[in-house]
Amino acid sequence: IRDDEQIEDIVVNNEPSIALFASDNGLYYYNEILKNIKNYLSNKYIIAFEIGENQGDLVKKMVYNYLEHVIVMVEKDYSNRDRFVFIISN
Repeated sequence: IRDDEQIEDIVVNNEPSIALFASDNGLYYYNEILKNIKNYLSNKYIIAFEIGENQGDLVKKMVYNYLEHVIVMVEKDYSNRDRFVFIISN
């Protein structure tokens, strides 16, 4: 997520910062994973990301830059915030 995103204290106090924050507005690691992922995929696959609440559209756009013939869904958490991206081979 972005360095300035508000997250609950329980998360900040129990997760390593490298698991939470990244450069490029929190998108660095999604880009790194996606640009290299084709080498590891089989014909049918599901990729799941946990995202910051304001990153859904950005991650979705990034997916389409790297992968074709996929379904990309942004799903909400129990607080009704965008929280997950699922990428499914089509």
